[in-house]
Amino acid sequence: MLEQADGWLSQLCLGVLRVAGGDLDGAAEAWTRSVEDTPNAWAWRNLGALAAHRERLPAAMDAYVRAGDLAPDHLPLTRELVGILLRAGRADLALERIDSLGADQRADGRLRMLEARAALETGDTTRCGRILNDGLDVPNLREGDTSLSDLWNAWRRATAEAGHTADAATALPHRYDFVMRPEGS
Repeated sequence: MLEQADGWLSQLCLGVLRVAGGDLDGAAEAWTRSVEDTPNAWAWRNLGALAAHRERLPAAMDAYVRAGDLAPDHLPLTRELVGILLRAGRADLALERIDSLGADQRADGRLRMLEARAALETGDTTRCGRILNDGLDVPNLREGDTSLSDLWNAWRRATAEAGHTADAATALPHRYDFVMRPEGS
């Protein structure tokens, strides 16, 4: 029935069914028809995710930016968009996007972590350090996740290279250490 249906939502759903069945090209075709019918964030997001899966980062970036422009207040989409911009080596655009957000979204822990990463990648160790020193709370990190400790250590290396020895000597705060250790180690 979806094959015969018209409308952006039908095509969006058809694309989801096709990707679930392993037909990636068919899914892309359906999502393209969806945005041609009515520009919508969800088909653009799916096109971006598919392009990223295929390592087509410029296309992924373009699709995610279009999705983000259509749903600027949708925080999970914003996180994905910023992540793709970082993956594509466009930390400058990631910071621009973050700077354009309202205070509610900017306060999100995962987005602040991405902001710190983007700041570090653009060479803004001061901005990165301010975020890290203010304290990041990313509530959905799992035990063993090293993204915060990796970020902290990368910031320390960058500040050491810049000659800021006080920042470079700061030990990893316990709140950023999610590594699992055997008892007594």
